Amino acid sequence: MRFALRTCYGSLRRPFLFGLALALFTPSAVDMMAATAPVRLAWDPSGTAWSKGYNIYRATSKDGTFTGPINATIVEDTWYVDDDPTLDPGGTYCYYVTTVGADARESAPSNEVCIDRFLVSVRPDSAGAVFQSGDLVVVVADTGITTGVTYGWVQLAGPVVLPVDLARPELVFPAPVVAEATTLEFRVDAQYGQKHKQSTVQITISP
Repeated sequence: MRFALRTCYGSLRRPFLFGLALALFTPSAVDMMAATAPVRLAWDPSGTAWSKGYNIYRATSKDGTFTGPINATIVEDTWYVDDDPTLDPGGTYCYYVTTVGADARESAPSNEVCIDRFLVSVRPDSAGAVFQSGDLVVVVADTGITTGVTYGWVQLAGPVVLPVDLARPELVFPAPVVAEATTLEFRVDAQYGQKHKQSTVQITISP
């Protein structure tokens, strides 16, 4: 007596093996390719041969409710750009990804990744910030947010200088006259709603 092993695909709408729906494997290693706007996600393939692609879900806080899929069509690549113009440039967002089968079923959620988009950086950075005595020093704090951010600068080290305005993103002051290379250090405090971030910068003043 012979037995034939057959897999029935039911017009490719629901893959079956002996009447059991084939498993959908979850995508893994979901991570941020870029945290700034727009947010870029990437993940490892799920390994589900008969999948149609992936769906992406988003929450607006680490303990928030996920909604979605946020993608208009099933994502066939293993990356996604969330360029939703309504996203808060200083908000916190979390994501997970699911595999979508040929029968439209979805796998269990992948790992979650979260990003706080409110970041503060300082230019010039400490690596190359060298000025001469008497130069006009300009140091700029940047959050990528044009409105709603307040700033405050504090000098941490070096000869005391008198900036034009300590409450602006730009710290502007004449470099002090020094007899030898001298390091000045500053901290900027940036506030956006309930969020608070700090960054420090060191600059060198040469005679």
